[in-house]
Amino acid sequence: MGLHEPQPGAHAPHPFPLPIGWGEGGRRPGEGLVHGPDLLKLPVPRRDLLQQAARHYATINAVQAGRGCRHNCRYCSVTVFHRQRYRRRAVGDVITELRSLPRDFIFVDDNIIAEREFALELFRAMIPLRKRWVSQSSILVADDPELLQLMGAAGCCGLFIGIETGSEENLAAMNKQFNHARSYAERLRQIRRAGIGVIAGIIVGMDADGIGVFEETLRFLEAARLDAVQLNILTPLPGTPLYADMDRAGRVTDRDWSHYDYRHVVFRPARMTAAELQAGADWVYAQFYRLDRVLWRFARSVFTLGWRPALLSLKLGLTYRYDNQREGIVGRNPAQPAPVSPDFPLESERARVKPKSIRSWQPFRSRTWCWRLHWRLSAARLARRWAPPIGGSAR
Repeated sequence: MGLHEPQPGAHAPHPFPLPIGWGEGGRRPGEGLVHGPDLLKLPVPRRDLLQQAARHYATINAVQAGRGCRHNCRYCSVTVFHRQRYRRRAVGDVITELRSLPRDFIFVDDNIIAEREFALELFRAMIPLRKRWVSQSSILVADDPELLQLMGAAGCCGLFIGIETGSEENLAAMNKQFNHARSYAERLRQIRRAGIGVIAGIIVGMDADGIGVFEETLRFLEAARLDAVQLNILTPLPGTPLYADMDRAGRVTDRDWSHYDYRHVVFRPARMTAAELQAGADWVYAQFYRLDRVLWRFARSVFTLGWRPALLSLKLGLTYRYDNQREGIVGRNPAQPAPVSPDFPLESERARVKPKSIRSWQPFRSRTWCWRLHWRLSAARLARRWAPPIGGSAR
């Protein structure tokens, strides 16, 4: 589940529009499956048609070097739509298009490293262009030092990576064992060492998840030093093996397709109620994008990744926070006793309330946090200034 599929929150437009020239029919998964040559020949998108709406998106400078994914995750519509195939453009065609774009852009590929040799050739050709970009990739990029180094040299400053879950049982059930949850920490560390920020895709509500998964997920997100997160409620998209399994078991409870946006519960969870899943997912989102946490991640990234990835983290954090506030997403932790308060309308069981003000700065209710951030920043500056150079001695 990633940026290649519908985004969380039906209220928000897709952050990276797909210009005319990229469409493949707008079909539902499983209908009119894609056939065609492995080498794509695509027209250059008419980005000028998006100029008037450009302010509503992170960027309209989106490029696609390849389509599809060779993995076979059971929840993913991309695998079904493309029949587990990967098709790519010629490197020369991609470079020609990139020369016409500003410095900053996004690759909207489902998996930019799906074909290793193609990715290596593409990254080498991009180095002289001195571009800055973000994309999507599997976590396997961390296992390939050459690929990771060239990706950074080519200007990558952020990757969306489908982490999905910390449960090996869940990964096996979704046919994504290659993620190897036990190696997450080291792999994510390798990616960040290359100067690349990580936006994690997380799924809650899988069959091995109980009500404790929400606290565990929040702790993992903080410990892994992730720069942003797209938290998805497990959604059985029509046409996928996951949907077929749940439909046969009678677990699909909502067939209103407008709710299939990864932010609504549309099935019966195995180890919690639908209300608990909804409330817990909202709670993790609201907690991760608390203003103090957004600003702390930005400050940390400035010193560990550099200004460009740090600014990306800040923009994403503030955007998700704004959406949370606009929708009144509060949530509650189902593992804790539910508070008896008008602020938590338990009869709705969505644990969402309308905010008093979208300009609320609740994390700054006291000066303690401000001083804590000030001293952390000061200590980090001093450490950076007086740290001995690598292979040298202290000044």
